[in-house]
Amino acid sequence: MVGPNRQFTPLDEMDFDVRPGGHQRWTEVFPADPSLGVHIQLDLAEVVDGELLDGTMRVTGQLPGGFQPFETRVRYEFHDEADGRTRLEVRQWLPEHLVPPSENGWNEAFTKLDAALAAGAWS
Repeated sequence: MVGPNRQFTPLDEMDFDVRPGGHQRWTEVFPADPSLGVHIQLDLAEVVDGELLDGTMRVTGQLPGGFQPFETRVRYEFHDEADGRTRLEVRQWLPEHLVPPSENGWNEAFTKLDAALAAGAWS
């Protein structure tokens, strides 16, 4: 399961075309509340293989917490570390009221990713 807690992203709801002018699309579903469903599309403006993804993210659907659909810029930077690991930096430009729930969602998603990597899920 990827994504924040209380929701998941079905693999068949993902579509990636990772190149300049391409996209990333996925849907996050909430088993405890089937009326909620978040659709995310990231239109990629800049892609540097193994280094950078940058684009405009549109978040639509029935969002939790009464939030309205929104658009934001997102930038993912990948940095090679001396120990052979990769450091990921995520930057997202958001209206102030969306910062706390977005930070919480990112933290939950990365905690799940850390656990999956520690368990060898992608070795």
